[in-house]
Amino acid sequence: MSRQDDKWGLPTIRVPPNGLSDAYRKWLQNQKELVAQVLKAAMAINANILMEMEVPKSYTESLPKNGKSTLGDSMYKLITDDYFDPEELLRSVDLSDEHNIVDLKNQVKASVVIWQKKMTHKDSKLSWGHNFSHEKRGIFEGRAENVLLLIKHRFPSIAQSALDISKIQ
Repeated sequence: MSRQDDKWGLPTIRVPPNGLSDAYRKWLQNQKELVAQVLKAAMAINANILMEMEVPKSYTESLPKNGKSTLGDSMYKLITDDYFDPEELLRSVDLSDEHNIVDLKNQVKASVVIWQKKMTHKDSKLSWGHNFSHEKRGIFEGRAENVLLLIKHRFPSIAQSALDISKIQ
């Protein structure tokens, strides 16, 4: 292997001509499973820590003042309607590529932050434009959280949201 190759530092895999023995194949499979468990645990720890972190002020200052501006009319209507089906919301958007999925995740997370802020700060400057009760806002937040959970389950390896990136920074 020449040093000009981009991957010159990676080891070269060598398999015996007759292949791997059953015992070695089982050992490798076990190692793979152990690494997968460690990765899952690390990802869960990271997700919990990110969830516990405070939302950065720079992130909240960059958000619009209401959930409708963040979500757009059609998604906002689906979330605030009397009957809510998170699957219908996901069917209404283009989830054909990672960029669209991350955009949806960012929009929904931003609306959750706005709604949480509205429920904790009864500040008249943060007008919703609608006269929703505290309970309704909590319902909308829960619905948005359900959408985020569905996205997480459907696309487990999707990139982090703008909020998570902001928290990490």
